[in-house]
Amino acid sequence: MNDGAATFAKSYGYAFPNETYWPFVNINGFYDTATTLARVSSVDSLIFAPMFRQDKRDEFVTFMADYFANEPAIDMTGTPYQLVGNQIYSINPFTPTYIYPDMDGAVTLYPTPNQNLYSVTLQITFSEDVTPAQLAFNSHPDPLFGPSIDFILACVDNSADYQAALNNCAFFSNTVTLPVPNPMNPTPTTTNIAGESVVSRQFDLCTYVPPNKRDEFVTFMNGYFASEPTIDMTGTPFQLVGNQIYSINPFIPTYIYPDMDGAVTLYPTPNQNLYSVTLQITFSEDVTPAQLGFNCHPDPLFGPSVDFILACVNKSADYQAALNNCAFFLNTITLPVPNPMNPTPTTTNMQAFIFRPIVLERVTPEGSVGVIVGTVAGAINWKILLSKAVPTYVNGLDCVVSTSTTTTNEKRYFTYAMVDGEPVFQGESDLHDPEYSEYARSVDLLQDAAVTSFVSYELTFYPRRSYFRVYQTNAPLMTTIGAVVIILFCCLVFFIYDVSISRESSRKELVLETKRRFVRFISHEIRTPMNTVRLGLKLLGMEMEAVFNQLEMTPAHQLVPLLVESFTNWIQLTDDILGNGDSAVDV
Repeated sequence: MNDGAATFAKSYGYAFPNETYWPFVNINGFYDTATTLARVSSVDSLIFAPMFRQDKRDEFVTFMADYFANEPAIDMTGTPYQLVGNQIYSINPFTPTYIYPDMDGAVTLYPTPNQNLYSVTLQITFSEDVTPAQLAFNSHPDPLFGPSIDFILACVDNSADYQAALNNCAFFSNTVTLPVPNPMNPTPTTTNIAGESVVSRQFDLCTYVPPNKRDEFVTFMNGYFASEPTIDMTGTPFQLVGNQIYSINPFIPTYIYPDMDGAVTLYPTPNQNLYSVTLQITFSEDVTPAQLGFNCHPDPLFGPSVDFILACVNKSADYQAALNNCAFFLNTITLPVPNPMNPTPTTTNMQAFIFRPIVLERVTPEGSVGVIVGTVAGAINWKILLSKAVPTYVNGLDCVVSTSTTTTNEKRYFTYAMVDGEPVFQGESDLHDPEYSEYARSVDLLQDAAVTSFVSYELTFYPRRSYFRVYQTNAPLMTTIGAVVIILFCCLVFFIYDVSISRESSRKELVLETKRRFVRFISHEIRTPMNTVRLGLKLLGMEMEAVFNQLEMTPAHQLVPLLVESFTNWIQLTDDILGNGDSAVDV
């Protein structure tokens, strides 16, 4: 690092490592570390963006230029950073050049309470869509990212304490298109989308200390813990052993002891008297300052990982090989972490670690070699991982994680139950319902991870009865029953209709038959008298016609006797007709 970078770092309370001053080491190999963590934790892109005000701009530009020039993973040729003269840049889609050198951090595209603020992309994991073109980008003037930054700043400023700021100030922003627009292609064809998330994760920084540097390191560590406002070491193992490096041994009454020589007794190691001390750590509900000052090398859980990384770095052909090949995935530990106050806490979660060496480059006449000064460990919290892997609407799944060591074939299981999208720890064994074993779906979690591990991890999902209750349905059965009921109802309606129509038809046929019989009867009963009357009337008419003919030929003095005789005959004929009619009716 050049003087400008050192000056910038020191202005924020950091110092670069040297032979006499610990241990704010520069974490070289950020890209490899972040990529490995991303593969395991499902975060596709990690971004580190320092924030600073305008008065620190020139110092940061000097530091940034030196960093880009010395980082082998970065080629800034043709990037916006280079196009604007190796300066911080911002974007404005309403200007012809699309990008401009950001000399003052001014925000013009949206209202903000934080003018002249820089949030510059310094480190980023590259992918097909995210390239070095995004480095040196001040995202605060951008309306897509700026409000997120303002929210986080306000949240941290308004938080009651450090822990509240850590827990409450994550922010999930809107979605951006991929590839990311850039000056060479301001409107690329969108092939993917991505969300920007700010997620707090567990990271540990362990410094390697040789035995002859132990006392010097303890002095430094005491000064660091005393001056760091976020660390309260009251009642921690570090304090209980007299403000010393401590180790643990579950077979002694005190559980912890001041580690004065770094001796390893619980497992075979080629590196006796080595210290790998937890100096910096991100705190959480389960991880507290009680873990600071802990020498993890004598611990059988962590020590073999330290030995592997040391051997890997020492055997690497050069600095770059040490960076690329010496990551290590550790077995799973229980949370909360056992401590002297509670050596056997009730397990509520499980956590694994990825260890990656912090390697400094030393140039020798024979070439560039890597010198290990510590490790950075990224914690994989299984609750967090499963909550991101399983959609929130999923309920009724058992998630069984199995681990197996390649050296001893020892297998461990632990089970989480997904309840409304949230993982709930069930216990340290395979607790899935065996009734549903046939539905198991498994995945090898380390299949594509660029890390070495003596432990394999397999995640298996099993459904429970409640899962089937959610996704099973009686709709087909109910639909079938409903259709049958409707068909039967229709058949019943048609049957009733048919019976009604048949009855009505029979009734009408009966009425018609009755009418016919009545007509026949009436016809018979009326026709006979009527025929009698008709014949009688016909005879009467013939008699009257005969009388009229006689009247025309009879002299006047003979008319009276003729009329009397005629009327007498008519009366007799009428009586005969009436008598015959009565006789016909009676019949």
